[in-house]
Amino acid sequence: KRQGHGEPHGRKTERKKRQIHDMAQAICNLFNQEDFDLWNLAIPQEISHRLIEQLPIQVQGKLTYYISGDYTRHPTHEIEQLFSS
Repeated sequence: KRQGHGEPHGRKTERKKRQIHDMAQAICNLFNQEDFDLWNLAIPQEISHRLIEQLPIQVQGKLTYYISGDYTRHPTHEIEQLFSS
């Protein structure tokens, strides 16, 4: 079978949408399990707005600060310091 030119790109786009949805759901699950008054977020720039838009208004409303950047390979203490300065 031959694939159309847009199919691999479409699959990649759908996979990215699903990942963002899954991240939003994981944040909501944590939010529902814990009693957060305020929270902060470090997130890559390219997905930050799409992720935040998927969060319920009550979760968005308690997001006080977010930093755009890819911090996946940084030690936790370094990330925590970004929010304490």
